[in-house]
Amino acid sequence: MSGVRGVGKEFWVFTPLGKLRHDAVMPLIPKEEYPVFFKIVLGTAAIVVAYGILHDQYLIRVCERHFTVYHPQYFPTANITLLAVCFAMMATFGPGMVLGYLMYAAARWGSRVKAGTRAVLTSVLVVVLALEVVCVTAGRLAPWLLQHSLLPFPMSWYPDSTTGILITQTTQLVAYFMAPVFSFLALARIYCRRPLSSSA
Repeated sequence: MSGVRGVGKEFWVFTPLGKLRHDAVMPLIPKEEYPVFFKIVLGTAAIVVAYGILHDQYLIRVCERHFTVYHPQYFPTANITLLAVCFAMMATFGPGMVLGYLMYAAARWGSRVKAGTRAVLTSVLVVVLALEVVCVTAGRLAPWLLQHSLLPFPMSWYPDSTTGILITQTTQLVAYFMAPVFSFLALARIYCRRPLSSSA
């Protein structure tokens, strides 16, 4: 779990890197910005984790073996829904927190007018929805792309050549490659849409 807790006059931030003093994590963030900071960071992480859960629910229903055979067996459960939830949370919480930190910086740092929490989280939601459309579309087209020698990834990146794995692995590979691109576009959009401060 991530967040902030106060002990006496010391505040500790709980991050994917462990428990750190607030002044080690946020030396450039004024204390009055802490509420907005945590809304953006935790809100972004929550959206990314929710996206990961729904994404993996789709994958495991296309081909269970994607998780039950070709993933390490970290979680002792035969329930495919729970299994997908566990893998999704493990894979997305850290990246979601990192994206949250970056979204805060794009929205609030600098001399431009600060962007609000709603605008930031709306951008994150649009990004994950657009990313999923691209990933699922690419996955569904994978058998046709392979048939016409247009698959963008080498077959050595696939654990087997069955249709189910072809779809799920292509979906995942596109997600891995495109997530940074979509995230950068969201960061650029948030920053560039901030008007210049009248006092700048």
